[in-house]
Amino acid sequence: MASPPLPGATTVRVLYVEDDAAIRTLVRMVLEGTGRYGVTCCASGAEALERAVEADHDLLLLDVMMPGMDGIETLAALRALLPDPSVPAVFLTARSLASDRPELLAAGAVRIVTKPFLPDRLVAALDEVMAGAQEPRPAAEDRNPVGPRRDPGQSKVTPPS
Repeated sequence: MASPPLPGATTVRVLYVEDDAAIRTLVRMVLEGTGRYGVTCCASGAEALERAVEADHDLLLLDVMMPGMDGIETLAALRALLPDPSVPAVFLTARSLASDRPELLAAGAVRIVTKPFLPDRLVAALDEVMAGAQEPRPAAEDRNPVGPRRDPGQSKVTPPS
């Protein structure tokens, strides 16, 4: 389990953009349950743009595949809108192929966490980002722990990387 907040520690303010209500609720519970994160949830990129100006945020957490404005477009719009465009961004996404990582990193993410995720590993990844860590090699904790997956462009099943 992730470590508890340190006495006197500041709460990290997270702007979280996710179109799936169940995942939004789960992530909010997990992050706020640590006592180290406060989460502003948004159901769309458009809502994120509205809510982003209401308060400062220390971390952006975004789904990639959303209807309307996707996570990459949302991040670009947030970067143009926020007074501090250097706020770290993390993509929490089902796009788990190694070939997706360069595009997501080039879009401005400092870390990519794939769905499905283990709650403790999500918290650990965000803790590392807030400690200043950048995207490492595809770390074991960011890989899909469920099992083999099928690349839509391939006819064979490939083991998790």
